[in-house]
This record gives sequence, C-alpha cells and structure tokens, in this order.
Amino acid sequence: MPPAFPKIRLSPLPVAAVAVALLSAVITRALLHADWNPPSAAGQASAVPPKPAGPGMPDHFLKTWCFDCHGDGAARGGLSLDDPAGLSARSWENIRRHVLLHTMPPEGKPAPAHAEREDFESALISWQASLPDAAGEPGAPARESAPFPSRPSPLRRLSRSECARSLEALLGVSAASVLTDLPGDESAHGFDNNGDMQPLPPGRLESYLAALSGAVGAALLPPPVPVRSQRVLPGDFRGDGGLFPDAPEFHMTTSGKEVRVKFHIPAAGRYRWSMVVYAHQAGDGPALLRLADSPPLTVWRYDRENPQRRSAMLNLPAGDNVLAYRLANPLTDSANPDPHRRMRRLLVRETSLEGPLDGDATPVPHFAEILGPVPAPQASMDEKLGPADAALTKFARRAWRRPVTAGESLRLLSLTGNSLANGLRYDEAMAGTVKAILASPNFLFLTDPASCPPDLRAYASAARLSYFLTSRPPDDALLTACAAVTAAGGGWAPDDLADEARRMLDSGQAEAFAEDFAGQWLQLRNTALASPDKTLFPQAAPALRAAMLEESTRFFLSLIRENAPVLSLLTADHTFLNGRLAAFYGLPFPAPAPGQDPAENQEFARVNLPSPQRRGLLGQASVLMLTSYPNRTSPVLRGKYILETLLGLEPPPPPPNVPTLEPAAAHSPGPHSVRAALERHRADPGCASCHRAIDPLGFPLETWDAIGRPVSENDLSTPPVTALTGEILAGPADLNRWLVTVQGGRIVHHAAERLLTYALGRGLTPREKETARQLADQAGGRDARFRDLILAVVRSAAFRGEKSSP
Repeated sequence: MPPAFPKIRLSPLPVAAVAVALLSAVITRALLHADWNPPSAAGQASAVPPKPAGPGMPDHFLKTWCFDCHGDGAARGGLSLDDPAGLSARSWENIRRHVLLHTMPPEGKPAPAHAEREDFESALISWQASLPDAAGEPGAPARESAPFPSRPSPLRRLSRSECARSLEALLGVSAASVLTDLPGDESAHGFDNNGDMQPLPPGRLESYLAALSGAVGAALLPPPVPVRSQRVLPGDFRGDGGLFPDAPEFHMTTSGKEVRVKFHIPAAGRYRWSMVVYAHQAGDGPALLRLADSPPLTVWRYDRENPQRRSAMLNLPAGDNVLAYRLANPLTDSANPDPHRRMRRLLVRETSLEGPLDGDATPVPHFAEILGPVPAPQASMDEKLGPADAALTKFARRAWRRPVTAGESLRLLSLTGNSLANGLRYDEAMAGTVKAILASPNFLFLTDPASCPPDLRAYASAARLSYFLTSRPPDDALLTACAAVTAAGGGWAPDDLADEARRMLDSGQAEAFAEDFAGQWLQLRNTALASPDKTLFPQAAPALRAAMLEESTRFFLSLIRENAPVLSLLTADHTFLNGRLAAFYGLPFPAPAPGQDPAENQEFARVNLPSPQRRGLLGQASVLMLTSYPNRTSPVLRGKYILETLLGLEPPPPPPNVPTLEPAAAHSPGPHSVRAALERHRADPGCASCHRAIDPLGFPLETWDAIGRPVSENDLSTPPVTALTGEILAGPADLNRWLVTVQGGRIVHHAAERLLTYALGRGLTPREKETARQLADQAGGRDARFRDLILAVVRSAAFRGEKSSP
C-alpha cells in the first residue's frame, strides 16, 4: 500500500518567498547554534594544557631603530612603542610593512641592513604565533587590540565559482552558464572563497536559489515547448465512413468502426483532442463518441450549424501519431415510424489536437545518468518511490559531501511522494527534491574540519581538499575512501590525504586550481577586465586578450603538474602559445595546415623562449597588460604588483591630495617621459619614501609597452635603477635575477601563505602564518617545488583540522 501523501498545492510566488525565509533562518541557526560555537573558557580550562613560553617580542630591534621617533614618550605619526604588547594587529602589520619596504626609519636616519629587517619579520611572526590566544583555542579571549585575528568561523559559503563548478559536477550543466546567474563575490585576504567576507542577505540568497533552480531545470527537465493547436478537416480522415452527401463538410460514420486521424506530435506530453460533432439519433438514448480509449462522450442531436465540442485528455509520445475515434453505440431501428430516427449517425466537422499542455514529458537522457531511469507513467507509487529513494540518497551524499542519515532520506522521499501525489510527473517531482537538496545549507556551506564531530571530520577534510584543488565536491572515490577512514575510527593520515591530492592534481579538474587560485593570487582574472585603448592598441582584440589569459593559466598549471620550483614562476624558459599569440610575440610556431594563416591556429602548444627577457610570469602579456593603464604603461602599477603579489608587501596608501602624473606623460610613446614625470613626482617628500620601494621594481619592465610588446625591437634594456638592497637593475632579466637571488625565500614563504589561506578559506591566525613559513622551509625553502609545497599544506594539521603541530 503506497503511503498516503496529502494533496497540497502551493502557488509559486509564496513558495519562493517562504524558501528564502526558511533557508535564511536555517543558515542563521547553523551559524549561531551552540554546536558550532567553541566551548566556553571554563569548559576548556582543564582540557587545554598551559602553553609554554614562546619567543619574546623583538623589542631589541624596535629600541635600536624605532625609539627615536616612537619611544620614550615620543609618538610620531600617532604610534607609540612604549607599550608594544598593547598594539593591535593592524599596527603590527604597518610596522612590519614599513620596516621591510625600507620606508622606516626615514631617509637620513640610521637604518638596519636588509637582512636584519628580514630577521625582525621572522621574530615578529614567531612571537605573535607564541601568544596563548594567537592559535585560536576555544577558551581564548577576544580583544580588539590583540595582535591576532578572532577565532575563524566554523563554516563558509561556496564561492560563486565553486557553486558553478559544483553544479557542473553534480548536474552536468555548463559552469560558465551558471556563473552568469550568480552574483559576484566579495574578497577577503585576497580570495573570494574566504569565510571572513561572505554575506548572504536575502537578495543574494534569492539569486543563488534562482540560479540553482535554473540549473536543475536545464539538467533534469525537458526544455519548454510552446502549446500549439493542429486542426484536421474531414477530407483527411481515414477509415470507416465518408463525407455526408447532404453536408459534405461533415464526415459521417454509422458502423462503430474506427475513423483515423494523423497528427505529428512535437513533444511527448498531455494533449487535448477535440471534436466538433453532432449526431442523428436512433432509439431513445444519445449517440456516444469514443475518442481513443477515453470514456464515451454523450452527443445529443444538434443541428449542423451549432454542433457540440467534445474533448478528451491523452498522454501521447513524440512523433507521428494516428488517433482513432468511433461511434461507441451504433444502432439501426428500421421499424421506427420517424424516418429520421431509424439510424444513429455520428457527424464530425473537424478535429483538433492542442498541446503539450504541461510541456514536454519526454525524460531527458541526462536525467537517467544522474537519477536513474524514469518509471513508466502507469507504475504504482511503490514502484516510483523505491528507485527515487536510492537515487536521492546517492545524489544528496555527493551534494552534501557526507553520508545521508535515515531521517534525511525519509524527508527527501516524503517531499517527492507529496509531489507525485499532487499530480507532478516523476521527473518533475525528482527535480523539485533535487532543488531542495541544493538549497540546503548542507550544500551551500563548507564546514571547518576542526568544528566537526569525529564521525564527519574525514568528510570535511576531503571536501576541503576537493574544493582546494578542483573547486568541486569530492568524487565517489574520495567519499568511499572517507567511509573507510571513518570506519577505522580516526581522521585522515597525512600521507593518505596527500595521495588523494596527487590524484586530483593529475586529473583534468586541476585546471580549476590554476584558474581560481592563480587567477586570484597572481591577479590573472583581471586580464579579462583590461581595456587597452583601441586606437593606440588595435591588436589587443578580445581573442588576443583571451589567449593571453590562457597562456598564463596553462603556464601555471604546467609548473604544478611538473612539480617545478616555485621560483620557476620567474625563470621558466617556456610558455604556451597559440598561433595568434605567437605572432604577437614574434616567436616561431608549429606550421599550420596548408593554406592556413599561422595566426589563425587556435591550438595551444608549449614553446621555448630564446630570450631571457621574456621568461617567466613577468614577461607574459597578461601581467604586463593588467599592470598598465589603457593608454600607457605604469611603473608604479607594475612595481606595486611585484611587491603585493610576489613579495607579500602591500605599500602604504598614498597620502591625501597627491598630484597625478602630468597629462603629457600619459600619452607619451616611450618609458623615458614617464620616468621623468615620476622623478618629478618623487620630489615630493610625502611620495618619495614609498616610491623608493615601488619604482625600481616597475622600471625594468618598461621595456614592454602597455600590451606586452617590446618598446624597441633592438634594445630590450632600460635605464638602470637601484633596488632597495643596492643591486643595479637594467631590464626584465636583471629584475628576475634579483627577485630570485635576493627575494627568493620571501617569495616561497608568501606562496605558502597564499596556498594555506586559499586552502582554509579564511584569514590566517599568527600561528598559521608561522605554520605556512615552516611548511615552505620543510618543502625546501627557496628551492621548494610547487607540488611539494601543495602536498605539505595538505598534510598539515591546520588543513586537516587537527590540533597538533604540523
């Protein structure tokens, strides 16, 4: 006996509003529920052993180099170091930045050597990491002035890209098509997957729900088909009877045999078959019309000018259909005294077919791939709910990235059964339940493994790993491995999780890592936003700009797959080009097909770079273009890009009312006039300190124009500049050499910090920043390789949600 599901029909608009309100409430409850909150300090007092004293504050450096202006009662610029333990995290970050950028101590004052500045940074990070509450233990007090962030949130929302790629993995829809329906994300700590900045107000939530609904409809339901009506006149009827002699616009039948009408059905579904008909009566009862296998329809005698319309609802397959009707109760009464009532006749003036009334009912082939075959329409409720239960549980397991409880399975099945009981088709009912699965916080939010109960920690770590490297939910192989890990009674062993990471990095889905991680860390996504002046740079058409982005993405992915050194990001002697981009660079490219223009070859291939000037990321047109203005280059933007992106040193914001470059410099064709304008700009003491750090890194790249072409074909050098550490830089090759030899360790440490930030989906605590530096050192320091560094992150306790040190 199938379960009795009440027939409840809800209007669409209230359902959408209620869904948003309910989901908002569920998410709020999940965020605020006591299960998610860390235990109280009192409850943890006995569980957390006293922390041994860590390294001390680097106050010797501060007293030696900073106290003249900021100590012993002095507080220049509003900063006093007399009580450094009370400084906020922002103040310490400003101090670190000024020290490393050589902007403090100011010019003319005694200053430490570069190596001493680096040692200060290491000591500062180690001291902050050693503070009792820096690690974010549950009992830690939260102080606004503390030199560390508050405890991270236990869950974060899927980013726009992760949501789109998840739907692609689960439903097979195009991620690009879903992206257009999702609102943009806000970034924090450099990434849009960061739980520190992921608001979900009702408007944004409604956009997410609309995108989810559209993706489910596109994947599981037939496309909408307009209702159309087909009309057939008696001249095209076949079978019994014929045209009525007294009224040839009617078809007459008297025998009860079938009359056939042919229709072409554009899509399977429900159709309304109608007849315009009247009858000659015989005997006492009315004529009965049977349309196909529907119940007989009464037709009383009417005059032929005012016939009746009789209809039946039919479920018809797509294609050519032959429908038959007949007189269901033929009668001959030759003894009747009224000659008009001696023979029962059915007279039809026209027939029509209207539909599909509820859209196409043909299950899409993709439906069976995701949720199994569709039962026959005449199947019983039990025959439908059995496969529905198995399919929905399997789908929810992948979407929610963990096992589904018996209670959850029952609720999903009840929702499907109610939909079937309310008259929806099987595929419509299943699609509605899939929408509910995807609208759940279990799909939209990822849980920090450290906040999970033990039986779900392995699944949370696996989900973190999968979204880290593929921006998609775990596949079936990884979920099966999670079940084995959980059954063994523990979390992931570091090496086992690293093995899964290797498998993902070798898969085609690792391209998402290059697009989402490198696209944000290296700002490659901004290539799509660049808009070079069309008059000055007509070559930079959209197809060329797309090729520039593809080059950098493929280049980064190759470094990961080949386990190249991190610093090969600057020194690699190869890149990936298609015919159009190779022609733009003036490099040879594999011969095209006969008669084909080499520039039209759209296939990308690995190409060796003969010139050291073009090697590495800083020689690629994507980076050179995104660090330029539409009409000219910018040494400031290029220098700032190197400081922030590669060295992790954000320059201080410019002081108010800083003048811009002279207008003439903006339209100058070469680098020397821009340089002269910057020299005048730096004459302002308020600008000089920061530009001393920025400009020497940007000027060597002025050998390339605003879209990455050589400014001079014969001379790829630039007027020499002096780096902060005293080296002379004259062109891109010198710049790359200085970055690798002098700043190589910093670049690797910063890459590790970026990887850990992206992997955890939140800002790092000071202890985690120290962890990132340790991971980089364990992976080889300045000689660390990309894949080794990624695997070190995956093995770390911070990534796995464990409390022990890495």
